[in-house]
Formats: sequence, structure tokens, C-alpha cells
Amino acid sequence: MQLKETFEQVKRASKSLALLTDEQRNSILNAVADAIVLQKDRILKANATDLAKMGSSNPLYDRLQLTDSRLEAIAADMRNVASLPSPLGHITKAKTLPNGMRLCRVSVPFGVIGMIYEARPNVTFDVFSLCFKSGNACVLKGGKDADCSNREEVALIHEILQQLSEGIEVMPMDEAQFQQAMSFGPVRDFEDMMQYQCALAGGCDVIITNDKKGFEEHSTLPIMTATEFLQSLMEE
Repeated sequence: MQLKETFEQVKRASKSLALLTDEQRNSILNAVADAIVLQKDRILKANATDLAKMGSSNPLYDRLQLTDSRLEAIAADMRNVASLPSPLGHITKAKTLPNGMRLCRVSVPFGVIGMIYEARPNVTFDVFSLCFKSGNACVLKGGKDADCSNREEVALIHEILQQLSEGIEVMPMDEAQFQQAMSFGPVRDFEDMMQYQCALAGGCDVIITNDKKGFEEHSTLPIMTATEFLQSLMEE
């Protein structure tokens, strides 16, 4: 599957996702949290494969490593996200025009969010929970060092979505998609790949990244840090 087709599927899925109730989203988030704990062995096995390729002397080893306690904490964080008030449907500003027409600014999902991160497999679950809670679909690009861990985590999320969701279009996950995301032609950085593929194909509505330097001036999409994104969700 080509990246353009992948992004088009994500865009279509985002339309259905925005229609879910907060109760439905919370139920799915709690189910994924439960699955993280109940199926931790499969995640730890995949993580062990990544760790073996890196070697314990690497300074990135600790951030890559998942343990029983870390998975428990990830699941607890996801349940905490599920317990938060919905950021959607809030009137953040309103005024009445001289002709009597009332205008309101209402909080709604962005649509599709692209997230770039390094060898931190916990971020896959963290970003999913935040995006799902706020009614957004997401395109994830993790570091190659966490490839096996991220694959297993995304597979688990897909399984829960397919079991519990109604009216959500779940993107199929195959080898080609991962390989294309890891190395896209002559483009070295995923930020650039997202710029040309998402902007031109209309796949993403906003990109979230830790480093905006050197990217914003070329992007036709809004670029936000994770902090800015979270602040926008809670902004009144």
C-alpha cells in the first residue's frame, strides 16, 4: 500500500472517529489499558528483540526498555486519560451579531495528527490515548530502534478497536507501510515525508513534533509541540 492511500484511509477513519461518544472512547481506552497488562508478555517479547539489537551499553537502552512495572504505569496513565473530561463540544467563545445571529466557537477534533518520536515505545500508547480521547486519528512514526515493540503495540491496539468499535474504520497494518515510513525514497526525515505526502495528499490536519525548527517554514500544515497540543485541548 502506498503512503498516499494510507493517509487517505486515516482521513476517512477520522471522520467516523469524531462521531463516537465520550463514553465509547473511554470504554475502548480502558479496554486497551486492560489488554496492555493482560498481554504484557507479547509486548515484552517484542521489546526484548529490540533491546538485543541495541545492546545494554547503549545510552538509549533504558528509554527503549519496557518492564512489567512500566507497562503497568502506561496502562494506569491510559485509564487516567479515559477519566478526564472530554475536551470536545465545549463552547470556548460566543457572541451575538447586531442582526441577532449568534456565533459560537466550539472545540472539535483536529482530524488527523502525525507524531514523530524516537526510541520510546511507551509513546505509542501515550499518543494513541491522547489522540483517541480527543477524537483524532493518528499517524505514528517511531524510531527504528523500537520497531518490533511499536509493531506489537499497534497490533494490540488494532485488535481491541476491531473487537469493540462500531463505526470506526481501522487501517490495515502491513509490512509495506512500516518499511515506507522507516525509509521514504530520498527523504531522510519523517517530517519531510509528512510535509510532502500529507500536505499534498490532504492526509493530516496538524503535525506534532518535538522539534519544529527548520520545519515550520516549509510546511503548509500547522506544526505544534506536544505541550502546545495539550494546551490547545484545554484552552477555554
